[in-house]
Amino acid sequence: MANEKTKEQSKAELQARIKGFNEELMPLLGKYKLGLSAQPLLMSSKEAAFGYVIAAKPIVFDDSKAIDEAAAKKVEGAKPPGEKVEGEIAKPQE
Repeated sequence: MANEKTKEQSKAELQARIKGFNEELMPLLGKYKLGLSAQPLLMSSKEAAFGYVIAAKPIVFDDSKAIDEAAAKKVEGAKPPGEKVEGEIAKPQE
């Protein structure tokens, strides 16, 4: 039981650290108009069950580009898929 409590405490501590990190990071990303993403990678590993481990490479990108009005109108006027498809193949489910 002592191990279970320490595992639960470790998880709670990790969640608290992640929350604190996000609270500081999000305003900084907004201030500098940056975004944060990740690219998944498969890394070979002899100790893993299938021989690979999934990892991620962080990517910082420019988030200052605003959506222009023409693109916004295209999104607003777009028809949802399934209403009318060429040849009337697909119809919405009721």
